[in-house]
Amino acid sequence: MPSKQATSFLAAEAEALCRELEAAILRLLERADETMNDRAKLLLAAVNALFVARQIAKTLKGA
Repeated sequence: MPSKQATSFLAAEAEALCRELEAAILRLLERADETMNDRAKLLLAAVNALFVARQIAKTLKGA
C-alpha cells in the first residue's frame, strides 16, 4: 500500500494528466481535417481517456 504522501502525489499527477488531456482534445478538434466520422471517433477515444484519468484521480484522492 502506498504511503499517504505518495498517494497525494499520484492524485496530483492524475489531475495534471486530466488537464493535459483536455487541452489535447481541444487542439485535436481545432486542427482535425478528417471527416466528421473520424472526428467523432477521435473525440470518443479522447473523452474515454479523460474519463479513465478522472477516475484514477478520484480513486487516489479517496485513498
